[in-house]
Amino acid sequence: MTQQNFCASCGNACTGSTFCAQCGAPLTAAAPPHYPHANLAPAAPPMPPMPPAVRKQSQAARISLVLGLLSIAAWFLPLVGYPITMCAALSGYFGQGGPRHKEARAGFILGIVFLGVTLINSIAGIIMAL
Repeated sequence: MTQQNFCASCGNACTGSTFCAQCGAPLTAAAPPHYPHANLAPAAPPMPPMPPAVRKQSQAARISLVLGLLSIAAWFLPLVGYPITMCAALSGYFGQGGPRHKEARAGFILGIVFLGVTLINSIAGIIMAL
């Protein structure tokens, strides 16, 4: 009597061959007909991912700090200074609840201070143009 093998992919019972006639996958040793995947080891449970809120707050804090440092030089050109300082202040505000709250606070403060400096520079430029 030939040994009956089961396909690990589709569960098809095959006799006398080493590959499944239905899907072409290599056959495993005999397994119970009611559970063809009996020879497979159970998979380990996956690691839980980091909560997305913490990750986003951490990214917002880092973005705030970088934009805050860029706003030190960007206030010379108001068209560049306004968007950079506003983005630094907003991302600093949203990043203050995360693990990098000090970076977020520094970026927020730099963004607010240089938003004011950019505004003063804009007003001075308008007055000088008159």
